[in-house]
Amino acid sequence: MEKTTIVSCSTVTHIGSDRVVNGNRIYSNGKFLQSHLIDNSQISMEASGNLFIFAISDGMDTDMEAGSRISIIDELRKFHKKAANSAKDIQVKLDELVESVQQSNNLIYSMSLGEEADIPRNTAFTGLIIFGGNLAAVNLGNCRVYKLEADIIKPMINDNRKTERLLKMGIINNEQAEILSGQQKNSGLNGNLQVKKSDVFPVKEGNGYLLCSNSLIDALSEDTVFEILSETNEPDAAADRLVREAMENGCEDNVTAMVIRIERAEEAAVSVNTAGNASPGRTHSVPARYSRIVKKKRMDIARLVSTFILVAVIAAIIFGAFTFWINFRNPNKDKEALSQNTTQPSAEPGDSTADDTIPTDSTVAEETESSTSVDVTTPDDNKGDIVIDKNTTYTVKSGDNLMKISKQFYGEEGKYTLIMKANNITNPDKIQIGQVLKIPPAGQ
Repeated sequence: MEKTTIVSCSTVTHIGSDRVVNGNRIYSNGKFLQSHLIDNSQISMEASGNLFIFAISDGMDTDMEAGSRISIIDELRKFHKKAANSAKDIQVKLDELVESVQQSNNLIYSMSLGEEADIPRNTAFTGLIIFGGNLAAVNLGNCRVYKLEADIIKPMINDNRKTERLLKMGIINNEQAEILSGQQKNSGLNGNLQVKKSDVFPVKEGNGYLLCSNSLIDALSEDTVFEILSETNEPDAAADRLVREAMENGCEDNVTAMVIRIERAEEAAVSVNTAGNASPGRTHSVPARYSRIVKKKRMDIARLVSTFILVAVIAAIIFGAFTFWINFRNPNKDKEALSQNTTQPSAEPGDSTADDTIPTDSTVAEETESSTSVDVTTPDDNKGDIVIDKNTTYTVKSGDNLMKISKQFYGEEGKYTLIMKANNITNPDKIQIGQVLKIPPAGQ
């Protein structure tokens, strides 16, 4: 009988504060995000089957002027379809995946040599394949893949942080660490990146896996990543927290985290199709998992209500005790207040006091006018028709980029070049928080 595995996965990606577009791409067992939806997105899934493929990449989707296009997502879809119709074991599928990623990377590198940039395009990829009760990982460049088992988190494939670990252990000194780091950096810049693969491991229920961009580990230490994954059981919450904390730590590059959890690994009662594999993207309902989630949510709600009631009772007791103490120390306070209220003269219709407390129509009009005034330099997120003149400006805030500002003022992202021209900006990625930008009329 074939091994059937139940897997839950959640991926969160966020555009970096110093980027115009998000070059990270996601492949979640047949599901993927289009480029125009990738800037700040989350994709979640739960599936049961025999074959799963998960991956994230950076810089491996190109659109050439001649019309040729290289997309690692398209290659993964082709590979997934081929693997689903093949009876070959996971080792053969792993080698075929390595070959597919390596060929795509070589083509992208060859094309980048003809571009105007002095440095070839940096590419990165990491993927996880699960088949027949076993799994293995693939890695290229600076993307990372980690396994979380029991109380241990470790990379499935040796990465560039090996130098740092050797230095911490005292195996190498600072001079040797600089030499190794330089060699790794030169290798990447020269395009000599080779796809690496892990050993094949059995699928274990409860194990977790993290596929992430290099920027996530640069923004968060591995200890922090382990703490988040250990404390957060659900992949949705874990992926969201990892990316959110990386952005809060000032991550300027695009950041992506994919958290995968093995919910169950069991023998299937009935074999699947003739090839023994589940088709890409096919999902099945899993009532046991959903009933567990519903029960947990009910317990959490009951606990929250009980806590709220307890806090309310304690607050009432404290307030009552405080009121009693105040009255005990000032027994004549209420009598004095009553005496003052009864002796205070009431305002006559023509009294100036009454005039001061009743707003006139002109006062109401002035307050209404002042409360509805609009600063044209602060665009509304839901409007693209703001009146723009030659004096219109905008101050850059955190998370802004020229395409977003263009969308807010002109109603479309493609007019960001007008802002670049008006402000003598040559690189759309280089805008700074607090920078005041001139917003020219759309007709210029």
